[in-house]
Amino acid sequence: MKRVYCYILFLLFSVHLLFSSEKSLLHSNISATEITVLSSTLSRADVAFAKSVITPNAFRGDVGEVFAGEAFLKDVLQQTGKWQSITPRSGPQGFDHLFVKTDLNGNPTGLIVGESKFNTSRLGQTRDGIQMGQKWIGKRLTALGSRYISIANETTIFTNREMPLNPNRSVSVSLKSGKYRHFWKNKSTDSWNFSGTSSELKEAQRIAKNYGVYIQKAGEGRISYRSRIFNIIPKGSDLNIAIYDAKNINGKINIQELPLLSKLELKNVLDTRGCLPNNAKDEIAKKLQAKLNVSTNEAKKLADDMQKYYTPNQIIEQKSLIAETMKTSAIAASIATGVDFAIQLITEEQIDYKRLALIGGSTFIGVSTAQAIQILLTTPYMSNAINNISAPLNCSNSLLTSSISSSVGGVVTTALISYGMYFCGYLDLKSANRSMIVGTSSVMLSSLAAYGTMSLIAAYGTASTGTAIATLSGAAATNASLALLGGGSVAAGGGGVFLGSVVISGGVAIVAIAVGYTGYKIYELKDHYNEINRIKYVLGEFQNKDNFDTIINNSPYIKSFNTK
Repeated sequence: MKRVYCYILFLLFSVHLLFSSEKSLLHSNISATEITVLSSTLSRADVAFAKSVITPNAFRGDVGEVFAGEAFLKDVLQQTGKWQSITPRSGPQGFDHLFVKTDLNGNPTGLIVGESKFNTSRLGQTRDGIQMGQKWIGKRLTALGSRYISIANETTIFTNREMPLNPNRSVSVSLKSGKYRHFWKNKSTDSWNFSGTSSELKEAQRIAKNYGVYIQKAGEGRISYRSRIFNIIPKGSDLNIAIYDAKNINGKINIQELPLLSKLELKNVLDTRGCLPNNAKDEIAKKLQAKLNVSTNEAKKLADDMQKYYTPNQIIEQKSLIAETMKTSAIAASIATGVDFAIQLITEEQIDYKRLALIGGSTFIGVSTAQAIQILLTTPYMSNAINNISAPLNCSNSLLTSSISSSVGGVVTTALISYGMYFCGYLDLKSANRSMIVGTSSVMLSSLAAYGTMSLIAAYGTASTGTAIATLSGAAATNASLALLGGGSVAAGGGGVFLGSVVISGGVAIVAIAVGYTGYKIYELKDHYNEINRIKYVLGEFQNKDNFDTIINNSPYIKSFNTK
């Protein structure tokens, strides 16, 4: 909706800048070109492409699993004591959930093992017996407990290391302060890394040992634990979670035959943008990194942007990428046609529908080209090259790809309009060439202005929360930059992201129109100067009688007149 508002304001802005009918074609060209640039920038074809590579079934399971775990922890367990969710997964055969209850000193006093099943999924039969059976759980708890104990006894651990999205092995602990910290390694032969500081390492290793001993005893049957199965069923925009007791599973693969303990109902979570828990975004980022071969930071930015642009249901629906991009192009073409219609309505005696078709068609092709390029630059083949360029410039890959693609799309639009007007008889070839040059200059300088503004704000600006925007990423950084342009957040009395979008859109339009007028004015002055010199030359020739007689006698018009 905000994008539509920006387009409407841009339309009104363009119409009010009309001063004379002589500039009608100039306004039509510049308006269509800048609508191409703005539409390509705001539509984020790279996010649409990232969504297209996510497998819907895997997304359903992962997101449902995270929602179930967080809801169970918050709405059930934390009402009965200090429970934490730790990360036990060490491959596709690990636990979905592991919850630990601790006392004030961080010593474990309770343990719950959980498994999530989406819709009608059933428990599987493995070489360790039925999934979530006593043997299956016991083997995994024992191995996990041993891992925690080995970390507690490790002497070489590197601190202050950010955990990648897909480490070979990882475990987590909850410190006394409530902060989560991770131990991880990329290869089984590597040393362990720690996400916290060196001052936190000793406490984290002590807690890891407590976890390990307790979990290992549970795996060996010396300490009792609880096991739960979460059956996740989407219903419209809601997510229903049925919680079953898996203590006496006895070979039952149909989980509905187990004792039902409780139900959780999460309202509207599937049709709400930005509602995904951080763990769900991490799961999306993992898949994006594997599919697109991008860096950890870029994968996280794309995952963050995706859940800002789409609801979970829209991601699950997995609409055609071509259909999405064509829809964006069609909207932009309709707006460009509307702008040209308004221009003709004010400046022309009658509406030229052939020109409307030319403007709309050129915009459609230009926006489609821009989106195709943005998608191409997001693919694994190009992402590394873009990263090598964006890193020295201190900007994100998405900002760079957006700037490149929108600029190319704008040039395509202005080229089609300029030479289309020549072939349709609106301009001669000389004027068409000039229109192309001026339009291209307009696109490049306005895109550079927008890119430079956003880059400066991202580098030196501060969000309304007091956080430096340079420390943010993805949609959070973009929204913070736009909110700063809009005079601050709405809560702080500013115009927020909406007004910032209007400001940056209006700024692009101002630069584009200013460059366009300047370019055409330069050509007008040049033509005027050449005409004055031509007149001076002719007058000089007429001052000489012999030259005068020669000019008169050789004039085709005079000869034709004398014959008559």
